[in-house]
Order: sequence, then C-alpha cells, then structure tokens
Amino acid sequence: MGGYSSGWGALKPVILVLIGLSAVARAPAAHAEDVDAAPVRQEPPAFPEACRPGPDDDFTEQTVIVAYDVSRRGLPENVRVRETSDPCFDDTAVAAVRSWVFEPRRVDGKARQQQDLETTFKFAVDAEITLETFDARPIKRVPPEFPNWCGGFTRAEYRVVVEFDVTEEGRTSNIEVIESTRSCFEAAAVKSVRKWRYRPKYVDGKPVARPGVVTQIVFVSAGARSRPDPEDRMRNIVVRKLNKAGNRIKKDPAAALAMLEDIEAEYGASFTQAESAAFHQIRGFARIAANDPRGALDDLRIAKKRQKTVDENEAVEDAIMKLELYLAQEPIRDAAKEDSSAGSPPEAADEN
Repeated sequence: MGGYSSGWGALKPVILVLIGLSAVARAPAAHAEDVDAAPVRQEPPAFPEACRPGPDDDFTEQTVIVAYDVSRRGLPENVRVRETSDPCFDDTAVAAVRSWVFEPRRVDGKARQQQDLETTFKFAVDAEITLETFDARPIKRVPPEFPNWCGGFTRAEYRVVVEFDVTEEGRTSNIEVIESTRSCFEAAAVKSVRKWRYRPKYVDGKPVARPGVVTQIVFVSAGARSRPDPEDRMRNIVVRKLNKAGNRIKKDPAAALAMLEDIEAEYGASFTQAESAAFHQIRGFARIAANDPRGALDDLRIAKKRQKTVDENEAVEDAIMKLELYLAQEPIRDAAKEDSSAGSPPEAADEN
C-alpha cells in the first residue's frame, strides 16, 4: 500500500445515535417483579469508510432503525434492520448492536429474554450531535462497598432492587429500595446509587427529569466462585470455520469472503465478543487481499474495539494505520492520474 504521510480529512463524519431505546429505564409504575433490560456496554460505531462521500458528493443524514432481542445472558440476538434510508450503513449499525452488553430483563429476580427492542442510528457528515428524544443513560456507576458487618452469608449473591429519578442535571434523587434478598445490603446499595451520574433524558433537544428508573445491584460474597466472562468464549465450530476461511485468503480471497458471509449468516446473531473480534479481523484481511481497503478498515476498526489482548491490538492497529494512510492519499493519486492522462498525446485517428 505504500508509506504515505500526508492526510486527507476534508470530511469529518459524526454519528447521531441511539434515539428511542426502549430498554434504558422503567415507567414510574414499574414493579420489582419485572425489571427491563438495561445497557451495560453500548458504544456507538464509527462512520463506515465504505459509505464515506467524496468531496464533491451531496450527503444527507441517513437513518437506520435496528430491532433486536436481549437474551437471558444480556446479549443482543435476532438483530435485524427494521428500516433504512441507505443500505450502505446497515452492516455498521447491526455490528454495533451485536457488540453491546445488557443487564438482562429480570422477572421475580430471574433473567428472562426481552424481545423487540429498537435503536435508531442517524449518520451525518459535519454536523453537531442533536437528539429529538433521548432517554437517560448512565455515564458513571460507582460500585457499592460490600458491607462485611452483615454477618454470616448463606448464599453467594445478594440482590437489591432500587428505584430512583434522574434529574435534568443527570443526578439521582428520590432513591428507594423496592426489593432485596437481605436488608443489610440496602444502605450500601442506596449509598452507591446516590453517587451515580446520568446523561439526562432529552425531549425536543432539552434535558428533562426522568422518573421511575429501576436497577438491580448484586453483591457477591467472598466465597462465591468466580466464573469466566462468557464473552471470552469461542465455540469450537466457529473457530474451525473461521480458521478454514482464513486459510483461503491467500489463494482465493473471494472464496474466503463467501465463506465468511456464510459464517455470519449462520452464527453472527449469537457471536460472543471474542468470536466477533476474530470474525472481523479475518474478514478485514480478506478484504485487503480482495482490494477493498475501505471495507477492510471498517472491519479492522470493529475488531480492535472487541479485542482484549495487547498483541492482537498491535497487529490490527498496524494494519489500520497502513489502510488510513493509503486511503488518505487517494485524492492525490486520483489527481496524479488525471494529470498524467491530460498530458498524454491523443490517440492517432484511424486511416481509412
């Protein structure tokens, strides 16, 4: 790709995101027996390079509405595009939702699936982030201190369900315990929630109070077994198929991309974070081999977000840097081609 050094950045894309997420908070009349799913990790995507307009192209705001369910493990599933103004942005919006993690919906304290949630992504170029209606979102959650003075523990986990309001300034108020498995933990839970901060709910571009937010705090006793993060897990069948596709890149990148498309169709909706990182890394390098630098950059950026080890990030970051340098020089290369073409002598006319 070459080592280009100067930049190309006339367009600075931003994303207007997450309008109308129905799982963020509960209505004022909520009952502790049914607590909606709530986001734990919810990052917006980068503007997709494959959809970036040229310097002379007209670009209007594009909208993608994504519907999905949240499983009992708190992972999005059955992710699908409900409505779109430009299919070029669909994969980016779907991939973003698949990377999110939720605290699952709970009914009588037990995790349950929640169906048909919806998020609207708005992609724009050179625009301020504006939101028509945006529900309260946590930006700082201080974990509670474990109250060791509670005495002997008969179980591994203790749960406290609290209800509170979020003010226009994003602070918590009117905090009330509505259910707990042991009253000794209630004061610690309330003290913790009092320190939380939210991005307030917005209506017509103005912050408003959000009453009736319900959340559940779990206290784990020292004797509880530590369990591995399910997002680090990779299924053997997925590993085998990804390795098989990766081995085809050098000889036949088109065939490798076709294999990856089949893998995404079959397993993409249930990818763990580790599987998603591996998938996007392999597809990124397959797209490089297939001469699709913009698509490769999109994939490798997603892979970088979802990888946990430093070694993996270093390899992907190196490829991302080279792709960004290559794409930054695209207008210069195009201009050089035009100059070369303009300076060449005209073709001789046919003599008849």
